[in-house]
Amino acid sequence: MQNKFIVIEGCDGAGKTTRINYLKNKYPEFIFTKEPGGTERANVCRQMIIDENNKDADPRFFFSLFFAARVDHVNNLIIPSINENKTVIRKLKTFFGKRENFL
Repeated sequence: MQNKFIVIEGCDGAGKTTRINYLKNKYPEFIFTKEPGGTERANVCRQMIIDENNKDADPRFFFSLFFAARVDHVNNLIIPSINENKTVIRKLKTFFGKRENFL
């Protein structure tokens, strides 16, 4: 199979995890990842984004964390995996509602 980059995106309760679990069982050779997160540094950013202690932070703080997490994730997991001819499936959580002042 030719390498592919597939994104499954949605908000809480949309069924992303259900779909990912189905695909993991059907295609165990694929690389499964999530965003924000997916690498050690990106996971640190994710924890800061979802930490309720940061809820009053400036929206630019969250934008910076999302961007930093994405750069690390793309450069250190997604691109190298695709270059190795692997298929990558990324779970992308939409944060609308959680951080309504973010955008």
